Amino acid sequence: MRRSSDDKDLQRKQANRASARRSKLKKKKEFHSLAKQVDILSRQGMDLRTEIARCSGVLETLQEQEKSLRQQVERLAESNPEVAALLAEEEAKRKENKGEEEAAKSGQPGTSAARRHH
Repeated sequence: MRRSSDDKDLQRKQANRASARRSKLKKKKEFHSLAKQVDILSRQGMDLRTEIARCSGVLETLQEQEKSLRQQVERLAESNPEVAALLAEEEAKRKENKGEEEAAKSGQPGTSAARRHH
């Protein structure tokens, strides 16, 4: 009877070792998978930061160009009354369109559009 108990103990120990080995391999595999994912996400983050920096540079350039163009338009309007009148008319249209867009977003009919239809 002692022999059978020793055999069972030996089998249990072997089964436990095999289970522990499988568990360690599984954890190692999971670790490597997570490390790979960290590497991929780190590279993506770096790429995104680079793209943000590039876009920020483009934005800054465009803002400078816009400022310069607005100054040119102001100088033109100061020296030419017809240009000033056209600019005032375009500004009024732009404000009207902006009001209609905001009214459409809020679900209310635009006041200028409603006046045109009546």
